[in-house]
Amino acid sequence: MKIAKIRKVKTPVRAYSTTAGIDFFIPEDIPIEYMEQKNESLFIKSKMQSSMHRIQADTFISINNILTGIYLQPGDNVLIPSGIKANIPAGYALIARNKSGVASKLGLTVMADVVDSDYQGEIHLSVCNVTNTPCYVNAGDKLIQYVLIKISDEMVEVVDEALLFEGKTTERGSGGFGSTGQK
Repeated sequence: MKIAKIRKVKTPVRAYSTTAGIDFFIPEDIPIEYMEQKNESLFIKSKMQSSMHRIQADTFISINNILTGIYLQPGDNVLIPSGIKANIPAGYALIARNKSGVASKLGLTVMADVVDSDYQGEIHLSVCNVTNTPCYVNAGDKLIQYVLIKISDEMVEVVDEALLFEGKTTERGSGGFGSTGQK
């Protein structure tokens, strides 16, 4: 997969040749105005859905108007430009996944998570603080990982329910929600 760096950012990398995830980092040259503009609608939407606050003046920490860190209150979500554009091969998609350390130590979980092969814009990193405590991330930090996966091009076809599983039976059948392995 070919990429272009359009901001001052570390190159996305796999930690080891056997690692599935490609680590993405927070850029070091994001203007505060960009962050405020991109995230204002997220916080307004969140406020309408619950009692969450609108974006606070100190959510984005800066020096000389450049982002140096992000302070996330419990329940806050943020959209961060990655500084990366990617030429994702046809038949593939980038799927965002949590970094185990970031998710378990900071309580940040991935929100928007699919980048399709026909997308040509800057990839964004979307995370939410799902804990009861504030957390802080810095420009330059590893934040999420993307997995490049092969996708099926099979289209959805609507059929009559009686024909849906014609000739195909499974031991599980329609059991779900804790039924696996139960007799």
